[in-house]
Amino acid sequence: MDPRNDLNRKAYRWTWELLEPEERTDLMHPNHISNFFQTWEFLVDRAREAATEYSRSYRRFSVGCSILAYRTGLFEKTGLWAPWYKVFTGANIKLDPGSAGANIHAEEIAIGAAIQEDYDLIVALVLAGETQEDHVSGLTMPTLHPCGRCRALLEMLPEVKPDTIIMSVGLEGEECEILTFEEVLIRHSHCCEK
Repeated sequence: MDPRNDLNRKAYRWTWELLEPEERTDLMHPNHISNFFQTWEFLVDRAREAATEYSRSYRRFSVGCSILAYRTGLFEKTGLWAPWYKVFTGANIKLDPGSAGANIHAEEIAIGAAIQEDYDLIVALVLAGETQEDHVSGLTMPTLHPCGRCRALLEMLPEVKPDTIIMSVGLEGEECEILTFEEVLIRHSHCCEK
């Protein structure tokens, strides 16, 4: 498993540099992508650890999430030198089969923690879990993608960009998918078009 085979960093940097400044506002700087490539193995380990150690599910469906978040203007905001990048994790909590609203998804916990600490960019989200059919799109992907509820949440958050990296892996093994958030949305929306 090596995500560098799935994203061409040089092409991304070259494309980014050709854009006008106003066209770059919805895209991440290429340095963020490089930082992901330096930490992806750690992020996978943290997502898998969250799923196996901290998940609570009545149906034994464990999901873990780790995110690489970035905080801009940190020194200007706080006067403190603190890490600009930080990893946050979360695990799903599904305690009651009768009330879907009481369930908390791994992505929600991890992103909530990042936002609470004032991190304003989600560079990458790594999801670890066994694949299942998506209840909104009806698709079953090779690895577990964010569900319809989480895709809707991610789409509303200004911290998530179209090129935020979404990496999904199994709880063990080498199976891996790496997409941008925009690509995840496209894959799951095509099947819903009439």
